[in-house]
Formats: sequence, C-alpha cells, structure tokens
Amino acid sequence: QDDIDYINEFDNLPPDLTEEELIARIHEATGDAAEVIMAIASSLAPVPKVGLLKYARNLYKANKAIVAAKSSNTVFRSFTKSNFRTNLGRLTGKVPANSQAHHVFPQKFGTQFSKRGINIHDPKFGTWWETSSHLKNARGYNAAWESFLSTNPNQSQILNYGRQLMGQYGIPVGF
Repeated sequence: QDDIDYINEFDNLPPDLTEEELIARIHEATGDAAEVIMAIASSLAPVPKVGLLKYARNLYKANKAIVAAKSSNTVFRSFTKSNFRTNLGRLTGKVPANSQAHHVFPQKFGTQFSKRGINIHDPKFGTWWETSSHLKNARGYNAAWESFLSTNPNQSQILNYGRQLMGQYGIPVGF
C-alpha cells in the first residue's frame, strides 16, 4: 500500500511544481536516502530532458532498487555487458548449468532501448535460457524485435513486448 500511495503522489503532481519543490517532496518520502536517490535518478534521466514527473518516477524506482538491494544484501557490479552474467547470477541466486545469460532486450538494438530509458544490461531485464535453445532461436528472436522496433514503440510498449515475446518461448521474466 505504501508503494501505491507513493506512486499516486507522483501521478498527482501539480504541473507548475519546481525542481526544488519536487526534491523537497522526495526528501520527505525517502529521508536520508534522498541524496543517493537523486544522484542515481539524475544519471538515468536528467530533469530537462524528461520533465519532473518522469524524474520523480525514476527517483522512486531508484529508491526501490536501493531498498531491495539492502534487504537482500545483493551487491551488483556496474550494469555493463561484461558484468551482465555475474549480476544476473547475483539477482537470481544461481547460474544454471547449460544455460546462457539472455538479454531480454537484444544488445543489437541497445541504442534504441537506451533512448527509451532501458539499460539492457540491468539484470532485471535478463533471464537464463538453456544454451541449445538460445542458440537455435536467437535469429528469430532478434528478427521479431527488429520488426517490433520499426513501429517506434514507447518504453511501456517495449517492456510489454519483452514479457510477451519471452512468454512465447516459455521463459519467465522478472520485470
């Protein structure tokens, strides 16, 4: 319920809210974590490019990530290609034999995903895929993404498509 109240608060922000007023509200909601949250969120989406509401939501997501990491004692490496497998193993608590760390959002289209605020190397956007099946289906999987991305989808549509496409292969995702 607290999460819902927090999200609703940011859904109902006055349109003339200044950045300083927004930061004050976030500080009220998050306490001492506000400075860390603001630093993380500003690296995700600077205020001038996306507006205050998007900024507030990114701060909220960053706060949830910090809380989740603290509660699970999970420490991730930076979200890069070279750290993806390690971070996915830390997130899931396992590195299954005969499986590959799969980017739900293909690296081939990383720039397009990044423009829509998706870090493809974030382990929450990954899953384990049995090696032979992964290799057998990679070309068709990427072709499906290429076709979908040609429709110029927004972030929400991309996330939904990622869930749907992975479901077609019978592989669960955690986002």
